[in-house]
Amino acid sequence: MRNLFTYGLTLVATVLAIGLTGCGGGGNTFSPSFTGTGTGGGAGSFSVAAQAPTTTHATQGQPAAFNINTLSIGGFGSSVALTVTGLPTGASASFSPSSVVPTGSGVSSTLTVTTTGGGNPTPAGTYALVVSGNAAGITQQTSVTLVVDTPAPTTGSLDGTIQ
Repeated sequence: MRNLFTYGLTLVATVLAIGLTGCGGGGNTFSPSFTGTGTGGGAGSFSVAAQAPTTTHATQGQPAAFNINTLSIGGFGSSVALTVTGLPTGASASFSPSSVVPTGSGVSSTLTVTTTGGGNPTPAGTYALVVSGNAAGITQQTSVTLVVDTPAPTTGSLDGTIQ
């Protein structure tokens, strides 16, 4: 008695079809099949993620930088505008570049947060910042943490005479 089995696997777009056909003795034929459909076709989407370190310290009056990576999912190819919320009083932010077209391997943008010093400094503390990427009606977010430190006290000497 001789058995012959044929296995087939076909992947076309988002449809997966698996077939098994067996021919055994006595002329019996067994041919079950399974077909499933995946999700997420169409224009795809994107993700936004902060690269390590996600917590950065800045002394009042100094900048802090974060690397933000935007990744294409499912062939997404629209320009993604980056914004940030949660900045402390007196701080400002900029992205370089401010918008990116994501790729499958990811595209990086640098978020620079500039704090103020002097007579009206950015308050010392820990701030949760939310970075948003917006494109084609889709918004994706990630978080980073900014820690604003006070400057170290300066040391010096006094010269003089006490009478």
